Amino acid sequence: MARDRILLVEDDAELSLITCLQLEERGYDVCCVHNGAEAEESIRKDTFELIILDLLLPDQNGIDLCKKIRRQVFYPIVFTSCIGDKKVIINALENGADDYVIKPVEYDELVARIEANIRRNRYYNESEFRKGKIWCRQFMIDKDLHKVWHISEEGEKLAIITLSPTEYKLLVCFAENPGVLILYHELYRYIWQSDDLGDVRTVMVHVSNLRKKIDIGKKGVIDTIRGAGYIFTDR
Repeated sequence: MARDRILLVEDDAELSLITCLQLEERGYDVCCVHNGAEAEESIRKDTFELIILDLLLPDQNGIDLCKKIRRQVFYPIVFTSCIGDKKVIINALENGADDYVIKPVEYDELVARIEANIRRNRYYNESEFRKGKIWCRQFMIDKDLHKVWHISEEGEKLAIITLSPTEYKLLVCFAENPGVLILYHELYRYIWQSDDLGDVRTVMVHVSNLRKKIDIGKKGVIDTIRGAGYIFTDR
C-alpha cells in the first residue's frame, strides 16, 4: 500500500531531520526542503497529500508562500511555528492554512492533525462526494472540479473564488444544508472527522474567512447563532 506523501518545509536542518524521522516511523513518505524556493520547485515537480509549512523561512514569509501554494494546489497546509500569537494564527488561517501547530511540536498531536486533514481531503475527493453543481445567489460550486465561481444576477460565471480545502468543505456543507442550524461541534466533526474537545475557535476563524470571500454583496449569507453555530441563507 502506497504511503501518504508529505512535503515538510522547515529551515532548521536538525528539526527537519527529527520531524522527518518521526513521521517516517509513523508510516509517511516525507520530502524535506529548507526554504520557499525549494518548496515551490517540489510542488511543481511532485504531488503530495499534505504540506507542513514553517512560518519563518530564510527567503520568504511562510504566509506569503502559503498564498502562492494555495493558488496552485489543493493540498491541506499545516503551519508549524514557535509563534503562538492569536493574531498570527488567525492571519495564517485567513490566508490559506488549514491548521496551525505551535512549536515545540508534540508529534502525536501533529500526526493526529495530519491524519485528520488528509482524511478530510481524501473524503471529499471520493467520487460519491462529487455530484454536480450547487447554485446559490452569489456563487456556484462545481463539485466535480472542486471550484467555486462568483456569479452575476443572471447566473453568469464571473471569477473563481480561491478557497482552502477547509473553506471549500465548509462551504459545501453549508450549501447542502440551507436554513439548517449547524452546531459548532457538528461542523468540527464534519471537517476534521473528530471531536472538537472544546476547540471552536478554529471553526470560527475559517467561517469568518469564508464569509469575506463569498459574501461580496454583504448579504449575510452565513448567520451566526451565538453560542450554538451557523445557518446558511444564500440559496
